[in-house]
Amino acid sequence: MDSAVAAVSSIATVEQTDIQILSNVPQIVVRFHIADDGDAHRVSAAMGDAVSAVATTGPPRLLLRRGGRWIPI
Repeated sequence: MDSAVAAVSSIATVEQTDIQILSNVPQIVVRFHIADDGDAHRVSAAMGDAVSAVATTGPPRLLLRRGGRWIPI
């Protein structure tokens, strides 16, 4: 979690963090605010790189909150 938060906070404002266990698989959630969707992809990539340096990971998922729903971007 520390690596993920450090990577995201160097580029964007971290709003919330959480670790969830779904089907025995831990998931790191870092919600952040940034002005541009294109920059959000850069933040996601930086977080993925930081976490993969210290843990085995799957592909990152980037979601945008719109009208109470989370949608992939």
